[in-house]
Amino acid sequence: RSTPIKSSAASDVYKRQGGDRFLLAPTVRYGDDTVFGGDAGGSEEQKRGQAAEQVRDTLHVENVPATVKAMRVLSAQDRVDDALFLWGVLQQNPKQCTLFAWTAYLTVLSTHGRAMEARDAIKEMVLSGVQPDSYVYGTVVNGLVRERRLEDAYAVSRSMLQSGLRPNNVVVSSLLYGCIATRQLHRADETFDLLRNYIEEPDTITLSLMIKVSELEHRTERAICLLYTSPSPRDISGSR
Repeated sequence: RSTPIKSSAASDVYKRQGGDRFLLAPTVRYGDDTVFGGDAGGSEEQKRGQAAEQVRDTLHVENVPATVKAMRVLSAQDRVDDALFLWGVLQQNPKQCTLFAWTAYLTVLSTHGRAMEARDAIKEMVLSGVQPDSYVYGTVVNGLVRERRLEDAYAVSRSMLQSGLRPNNVVVSSLLYGCIATRQLHRADETFDLLRNYIEEPDTITLSLMIKVSELEHRTERAICLLYTSPSPRDISGSR
């Protein structure tokens, strides 16, 4: 049986996966006196309150993939509370908290100004028996950098290395961006030199950021090298 949960969502969306149905929320209208087909006179605030009450207990989860997908959809719509409520429902059954589900949860936090919560949640994730992958670490590091928490981002990247995972281009480019934003250009060079051994090849974003660092340091030769060639990370460092 599906598990009834509460939501303040307001759109009529149905998803079908493998015959199961996932109901995000029924339609809510505020522009007239009709809410869910019923008569709901009064102020806009009263209408919203009535709408929320009628939505309660109408949201059902019938499979984990659909729930995780709904979390991503709600997050994209900036409906953070609804997305986190779904996570709370998944947590009622620890077996449902897979890497896929944890990734969705940490992504919601990291992309909505709550990256510090995401950083702490990584510890909970590990304690629960689920090991974060490079995508999870990259998402959290990127979120911390965007919130101007560069030191915390570096701390997460170190934890990633200690866990045995190789930093990907998302981690490297996020740290480089944070260094540029705070004008820590020497640190950007050190970061690239340190992490260059872990990434197979820097992507376009990473190279573009290193070009920016070179320009700010007035190192024209290296900037040109990065712009017109695609050397290995070792060759880039060697042009200094």
